[in-house]
Amino acid sequence: MTELLQNQMSFIDRQKLEAAPIFVTGIPRSGSTFLQHLLSQHSRITIYGQEPAGIIWGQWLQELVQACDQVRESNDSINYEVSHYAGEVDPEKVAIGYLKFIKEYFCSGENPFRWGLKSLTECRMAADTIRTLWPETRWIITLRDPFRSIESLRNTYDTEHTFPVESICQWWTEAVQFAQTEPNSRLILFDRLTSAELRQQCIAELFDFLGEQLTEEVIRYTEEWPVIHKVVEDDKRKYVLSQEEREKLLEASPDFAAAVSELEYHS
Repeated sequence: MTELLQNQMSFIDRQKLEAAPIFVTGIPRSGSTFLQHLLSQHSRITIYGQEPAGIIWGQWLQELVQACDQVRESNDSINYEVSHYAGEVDPEKVAIGYLKFIKEYFCSGENPFRWGLKSLTECRMAADTIRTLWPETRWIITLRDPFRSIESLRNTYDTEHTFPVESICQWWTEAVQFAQTEPNSRLILFDRLTSAELRQQCIAELFDFLGEQLTEEVIRYTEEWPVIHKVVEDDKRKYVLSQEEREKLLEASPDFAAAVSELEYHS
């Protein structure tokens, strides 16, 4: 694998890339945490964690940007010497300030050379806003067999079955569609990386996509391929989707069925 260090670098406009974040997104139980850890092995990259419960960063960003026109129009109509409504009126300044806030929140003001977020909502909630303001944003979407993701979620964080499986299927479908339409994205199907050679090739292509050279730390991590975020042991995972349940999910959503077929997953 060491020859990858010599051969895999493609020279992308680094200045543009460094001005834009890296988003690791997808659906729960799909490999996003592993990828966050892998990318953060690189000396030039730090990927911070996902939203705490009850917080949707993408929705916040959308609402702040959408409020710009309202703030401007409202203040102009009142015309007070001191602004009556709080907020910047330039959407780009709002978004940049928002990312600065997120960065401050996570890293206490320290600014790694390349940084990003593991956010499971961004590709559904705020992609248009982010794409408009930072065209060079890099999106990495992690997915696996959707039925296995549902089983894993219900065997770990949703043992009471409170989260509708139909919503997970929709989320998975939206992630597939986003990866297919966003030119600055990279889709990683972790359950397809079944050999060391496939893993090495995938990670080499990923860092080329990010415009970064592989480092020895990243190579070592790829070779070790450690298990990350395994919250329940395999022998304690009892929930399995029945064949009938799988077929009902496919029948209920033609878009989901089409995405499952296109990526060659089967019920």
